Amino acid sequence: MKIKLTYLLLLGFLLTTCFTSNISYATTNTQIITRMDSNGGYWVETITTPQSIYGTKTQKTSTKTTKYYNANDELCWKYSLTATFSVNTGVSATCTDSSAKLSIYKSGYSLYNEKHSHSGNKATGTIKIKHNGVVKAKTISLTCTKNGTIS
Repeated sequence: MKIKLTYLLLLGFLLTTCFTSNISYATTNTQIITRMDSNGGYWVETITTPQSIYGTKTQKTSTKTTKYYNANDELCWKYSLTATFSVNTGVSATCTDSSAKLSIYKSGYSLYNEKHSHSGNKATGTIKIKHNGVVKAKTISLTCTKNGTIS
């Protein structure tokens, strides 16, 4: 009886392992970078990468968000670039889609120009913001390596 029960438990374990080895898993990775500007303001850049994994092929959609704060620590605007990468682990990474979004929180700041694009394994977004008659540009990008590392 013990031998039959042991074999049944072993068989159940093997079947469970075989049928669950192709399940998709999801995790999230977040990186935060802060950069100062010459006017006493600063940018806080955040990269968030939730990922879905299926065997050696991975699809990752990552978002890089830049928030600009003035010298009084007031949030003035936020610009987000989202890119989707198709990764064949160890072989290649290709950016298949990109989009961008701007939110303005402080009066006096306005959109002057925005453009984003993707090519190869990289997505790039450039925002131009006008404030007090001065136009300043900020470029952000997302790049994915063939091993799925996004920066």
